[in-house]
Amino acid sequence: MRHINYSIIIPHKNSASLLQYCLNSIPIRDDVQVIVVDDNSDADKVDFNNFPKWRGTNYEYYLTKEGKGAGYARNVGLEHAKGKWIIFSDADDFFLPSFEMILNDNLNSDADITFYRPKAVMLNDRKTHSNRADGYNHIINKVLKTGDTNQTLLWTSPWSKIIRNDIVNGIKFEEIKYANDSVFSVKTTCNANKIEVKDESFYIITQSNNSLTSSFLQKKGELECRSSAFLRASSIAKENGKDISLYYDTLKFFVYKLHGRDWNLYTKYISFLNKEGIRTTSLLRKQYNGQNRLHRWTGYANTFFHIYLSCLKRNS
Repeated sequence: MRHINYSIIIPHKNSASLLQYCLNSIPIRDDVQVIVVDDNSDADKVDFNNFPKWRGTNYEYYLTKEGKGAGYARNVGLEHAKGKWIIFSDADDFFLPSFEMILNDNLNSDADITFYRPKAVMLNDRKTHSNRADGYNHIINKVLKTGDTNQTLLWTSPWSKIIRNDIVNGIKFEEIKYANDSVFSVKTTCNANKIEVKDESFYIITQSNNSLTSSFLQKKGELECRSSAFLRASSIAKENGKDISLYYDTLKFFVYKLHGRDWNLYTKYISFLNKEGIRTTSLLRKQYNGQNRLHRWTGYANTFFHIYLSCLKRNS
């Protein structure tokens, strides 16, 4: 068997036709390994006797029964990845024809991670543009303009980049319902000695009306899950000596969202930001800007009361 240069890992659940479209967009090469991990799809939605296939030689698919989500499925894929380079895709996304040329160009790269400009379309009409990739392209633009690759720490999704397998080195995706990729992305970026950003595209993100990003923070437990993951990712970046000032806006966003909803997480965020020199009073002024005095002072009192309780718990 020819040496495997690239392992493409795709988690899948209940979207066989979309997965097949994705697989059809991957160039047929002997140095590419494609790994699909099915996350316990429903038998009435997926015909397992005719499971989607990639036409290349090195195709593997694993039918897991645990139902632990995309993070678990990606971890299973990593266990089987033989390539020098790792590429992640979602089953409802797909690759551009330029992908093969980029695979050729990247073969002897000395970068540990190379980020590429993603494009986005609507799932129900792949000719219609979506703004889902705008945030990632803002990161691309900023790095290309300033040369500050630290900005890539904001890239908390695994796709539209090529990762050297060696720097993964046992790093796992979190097996949680939302934001399973945040910690993995930050850890691998921190492990990279050299990061490149290319003004080229090979990956198309799709957006559907019922996607997680379309109903952001609307699901039960989603706020708590996402905010916990982001705080862990921020802590990892800080422990690795990274400048995390670029995280401040998102950290503050979650502070405002958590206020009055999850006091335990809220006080953890407050403590983290205090250590960054961002005072609680400044956060509260922003939280209650324009609100009446009674509401404002009630919020202040609630906050400091829960900070006090949190301190008691830590010291007990």
